[in-house]
Amino acid sequence: MASRADRILARLPHFYNRWDRDTALVSLIRAFGTPLEAMEGDLVRITRAHWINTAWREDLVHLGGIYGLPPYLRESDDEYRIRLKLAIESHLGGGTVGSIQRLVRTALKLAPDHAVEIMENPRRRLERAWVVSVDEPWMIDACTVSAEETVPEITITVRETNGKIFYPSIVNLTTGESIGYKESLKAGDVLSLREGRGVLNGEDVTDSLTTTRMPRLSRGQSRWELQMWAGSGRFDGEGSNSMFNMAVFSIEATLNIDFAWTAELPATFEVVLDEGMLPRGVNGGECEEALRLVRRLVDAGKSAGVHARVTVREPAQTPGMKGASVVNEEGNEQDTGVETHGV
Repeated sequence: MASRADRILARLPHFYNRWDRDTALVSLIRAFGTPLEAMEGDLVRITRAHWINTAWREDLVHLGGIYGLPPYLRESDDEYRIRLKLAIESHLGGGTVGSIQRLVRTALKLAPDHAVEIMENPRRRLERAWVVSVDEPWMIDACTVSAEETVPEITITVRETNGKIFYPSIVNLTTGESIGYKESLKAGDVLSLREGRGVLNGEDVTDSLTTTRMPRLSRGQSRWELQMWAGSGRFDGEGSNSMFNMAVFSIEATLNIDFAWTAELPATFEVVLDEGMLPRGVNGGECEEALRLVRRLVDAGKSAGVHARVTVREPAQTPGMKGASVVNEEGNEQDTGVETHGV
């Protein structure tokens, strides 16, 4: 193939003696033609470096960095190229279940037909806590997409009071449902209310409840309040708020109110991995690295506004069980059975 300088010389008229390599004109053209030819080769190499089918070594690593997909240790360029093609295909999937599953298979070097479990709106136990005073309402969001009634567990802890609190009652102001305790509470008492049962300081007080049916958490937000009598005497009556032959007066009281319930998390999906899917290396380093890679890819491939979780199920657990073991971002194992929201 003729060089760039030869092609330039071929366009000159014959009287320029283009065939004579010793002339000043031919030497000048060859001086410019050689770097031009080198630049053409560089342009070809740059173009090939940006194509997945022709890139090699560091250029291939740079392409993988666009998708957060680094090469594995001792992985060949051909193997790495196959993983990148699958990742690109998955990113074009637009956050669908199939694209997320392909991302996980790609990250963990699983077979194309390997089952990857994805749970939509996973069920999680949530907890919320408030510090309230007498007749001080608060708002609570059930954070669930379930149309079924959500039954909470409520714990009342009396932190400070200079007198007894009579007939405490938890009221859902949104629905009008309530549950109350027909006796009194003093500082330090802990009253736990569950569906069909009440416990005060470890002792069963179900018979002293106004009802055994817990007020329900409505879907979305609801307004709640702790209502009570406050005084220094003894509560008198079965289910009545009347007080006989005693002075009842308002006192200062501070209480902790704790709610716990199981919710189907909105705009959330969970990728559940079996331990056998993860690579095993010295001190578990490869397992943690693979898990972090899966999290990055799933986070990049999911739709905007959707929360993704990646959990690892222990061998003893079955697909229907909750509270799987999770390795967090610091590489420590933690229980995912309870998710706590701060006030």
